[in-house]
Amino acid sequence: MAFAGFAGQAVHNRWTAKPAAPKSEKPRRGFWESMTSIGVVTHLTDEQYAEMLRERKLKVDVEIAILDDKIAAIKKDQAVQSVEKQQVPEN
Repeated sequence: MAFAGFAGQAVHNRWTAKPAAPKSEKPRRGFWESMTSIGVVTHLTDEQYAEMLRERKLKVDVEIAILDDKIAAIKKDQAVQSVEKQQVPEN
């Protein structure tokens, strides 16, 4: 019974449907093409992408070096504090 209802509704929809709009002469652009045209996404060559990755790696290397320096300073401070604690006589 459900199939008959579905078929009847499909026939009714076809019968009362508006005529399709005429196809435009302009070819339709894809999603990524439209994104590149409005500046959301840019097309990169392999060389541009490789350069972008090199720049990002350089930034990460700099951040790692800064963190390594901070870690070394903290370890040095902890070592100095532990030596000072050992030298202080207890009353």
